[in-house]
Amino acid sequence: MWPPGHTLQATDGMFSFPRMSATRTSIGEVSSSSLCGRNRAHRTLVKRIMIGLPYEAVMYITQAAPNDMTWLNMSDAAQRGIRVTLLSSLAKETMAAIPTRYGDVIVTRDDPECCRGRIRFRDQLVELASTGQVYASLDGVYKVKEGDLVVMSFPSGATRFPPRYYVLLVGPDGMTDLTGSDFGSSDGTIKATQRDDEVHFDLGFQKRQKKRAIYKNGTVTVDIRSSGPQATLPRNECAAVLNMVVTCIRLPECNEGRMFDRFATANHRYFNNLEEMPVFTSRNFYSVCTAICRTKSYVAKQARSILCGY
Repeated sequence: MWPPGHTLQATDGMFSFPRMSATRTSIGEVSSSSLCGRNRAHRTLVKRIMIGLPYEAVMYITQAAPNDMTWLNMSDAAQRGIRVTLLSSLAKETMAAIPTRYGDVIVTRDDPECCRGRIRFRDQLVELASTGQVYASLDGVYKVKEGDLVVMSFPSGATRFPPRYYVLLVGPDGMTDLTGSDFGSSDGTIKATQRDDEVHFDLGFQKRQKKRAIYKNGTVTVDIRSSGPQATLPRNECAAVLNMVVTCIRLPECNEGRMFDRFATANHRYFNNLEEMPVFTSRNFYSVCTAICRTKSYVAKQARSILCGY
């Protein structure tokens, strides 16, 4: 299991995942089979989804044969919404050296505990600041005609605030910071797809509006649009929510205090992320949970309608 933020750690840019076969049968239901047993694999897969790891990432991780490994590269990680925390065996103050066709982009910090750092390419610097520990997560490196597009993020340090993202174009003449104030993800989603010399970013939802960005011809443009009156909670998130709320049937006490203790601590940030998306509210979640607990009955269609909007 990786730390909050669904982040994998790497020292040499390679990762491996053991086999756990899985298939999804319907919304709110995930079935799986493996040598470890159907029920255990099911619980493991559901736990991955419940912490917010994208469903595409789960399927990618579990695609290997029983005696094989899935090797993850930076491009695949970015396309499947998996953030990678970079570690380094270089000098103590150096957190990471990211290779590009034009030389390494070096990430350093002033102190291992707190609170300032720098992104350096040759003699160019981008200053970093955080209220907590500074560490780098690489979201992707994309080769385009203008150079290498490096996308990385750093924690803001504040519990309820999303990471700070940087989009850097590295070329023969130096490094250009293309990051605008709007580039970032409020709900924790960042998925990138390269199409020739363009990079398209899915940045999730912001205040229930769909957010995207595109890199093209040396610039990054962010687009935020209304989701429309028929918008629903994305299916993968809906499945995760339904898998959580069904457990309310086993609660020993049906009061909001006990429910909050069960869900809020582990899922506080996840719920905040979901509230950026269409339909979902924490209030509705606890209302449905209370009803399920008191009646000891779970009707998937009814819960899905209230929590997911369809």
